[in-house]
Amino acid sequence: MATGSTALVNLLMIGVLVAQYLVVIVAGRLHPEARWLLLWSILYWSSYHCSLQSNPPRSMLSWCRPISMSLWTTVAYRASDGLRNRGCGVSRRNIDWIARPELSSAEPTGDPILWRHLMKRLVVWLATGTTILSLAALVAGCGAGGSVGGGARDRDDSKALQSKTWKATEIAGVESVLASKEFEATVKFTEGQMGGSATINRFNATYVTGSGNTIEVGEPVNTLMAGPPEAMAQEQAYLAAIQKAVAYEVTQDSLTLLDDEGKILVKYQVVPDAELIGTQWRAIAYNNGRGGLESLAPESSITATFAEDGTLGGKASINQYTTTYTVSGRDQMTIGAEIAVTRMAGPEDLMAQEAAYLAALPQTSTYEIDGDSLWLRDASGAALAQYMAE
Repeated sequence: MATGSTALVNLLMIGVLVAQYLVVIVAGRLHPEARWLLLWSILYWSSYHCSLQSNPPRSMLSWCRPISMSLWTTVAYRASDGLRNRGCGVSRRNIDWIARPELSSAEPTGDPILWRHLMKRLVVWLATGTTILSLAALVAGCGAGGSVGGGARDRDDSKALQSKTWKATEIAGVESVLASKEFEATVKFTEGQMGGSATINRFNATYVTGSGNTIEVGEPVNTLMAGPPEAMAQEQAYLAAIQKAVAYEVTQDSLTLLDDEGKILVKYQVVPDAELIGTQWRAIAYNNGRGGLESLAPESSITATFAEDGTLGGKASINQYTTTYTVSGRDQMTIGAEIAVTRMAGPEDLMAQEAAYLAALPQTSTYEIDGDSLWLRDASGAALAQYMAE
């Protein structure tokens, strides 16, 4: 809803609260049960409305509003009946009635003049104070959604999204996010672009943020690798969830995407980027030379270690390999074409995997570290290998 429309609706809700007070005072001749139904129906709607408008919608104000308004309603209701029956005076009977409704038919007791002065002031203070509290809670709660005052609705924390790798810890539709590093769902935001691991495949999408920490995510484009059924199910749920996001909450180390009802779609935590040099990288996919990434054969292993002296080495599947590399700028990398390899033999499928991996390495033009993941890419941006930090 637009900011102007939201502000108008919230002002109307404040008008509803004022109307409630007038209803209680003026409509004293209503039957008590009918009065309660009328008041609570209005209270419920106004509380529910502000819960939707508040940002975050699960804030403490979601509890303060109904509590403060119900207290106000109770006091105002009892006070209005006492004022109606006693001509703006309240006797001892009215005190008992406030605490014990079953005594409402009993005869008045105590000194009505004394209690009239004491209770008149007490009721006015309570009714006025709780009315102010309820109105303040409503204004603060709705204002948190960016209406009255407009402060939160004008808030823009989009810069806090960027330059960090976010790892999903909760995904709508997924009972438990997979714990394996190989199946992490991540995202990294740059100006207008977002991308990361969808679980098995890489994805990229556009996004637009607005005031009030709103967000709109474009349709993702992803690679087409296959994986275990549970990982593919998590990937589908993750990609579906991020497209439904309309708002976000972000701190230094956490991010939450919300839908249009304020429900959690994805929760993230910050993952520090691993260091290229000195980290033991384990490959989970390699370019098979036929235009795409392929997962490693079962029970096989490919590793890479980038040393500070410019050497790159590891296991290629069967044999050990060594070559050189250089990095420049923020993400430029070249890997030497002369690769020294031991001469052990092995199963045919593993030897083919090894040959494809070693052929891909010298094509490297850029690298990207995404949390615990390392990607090597050629000049066109095509992925050559994907690794996970050990």
